[in-house]
Amino acid sequence: MATSITTKIAKEKLIKARCGEKPLPKVMKIAFGNGGTNEANEPLEIDLDQSSLNSELSRKNIDGYNITAYNKCEYYCTLTEQELVNEKITEIALIDEEDDVIAIRNFKAKYKDNDMQLRFCIEDEF
Repeated sequence: MATSITTKIAKEKLIKARCGEKPLPKVMKIAFGNGGTNEANEPLEIDLDQSSLNSELSRKNIDGYNITAYNKCEYYCTLTEQELVNEKITEIALIDEEDDVIAIRNFKAKYKDNDMQLRFCIEDEF
């Protein structure tokens, strides 16, 4: 089963935005990595203080988002046929415009072939 968190830095930014100290930065990118599972291909637990993927491969601008509930927004990004070919993707992260990781999701390996696109989604939930 996949694991996901909202990072500590994201929660700190939310508190500062709510009290008017600083605007909340916009989500801009999704990062992709291959360090989100153990040897048995089980998703690793994520530490609240984690500020990066375990093994980042690439970052891309998000394709878009959907607000799915009063407290949830789903961001999505598509890898094209030419991107991350033959890679095993096991972790993704949301990156804000200040280049901070604000959410991380670990999951069982998804293999990327060279003749297909692969779309990833990650929810931001409050």
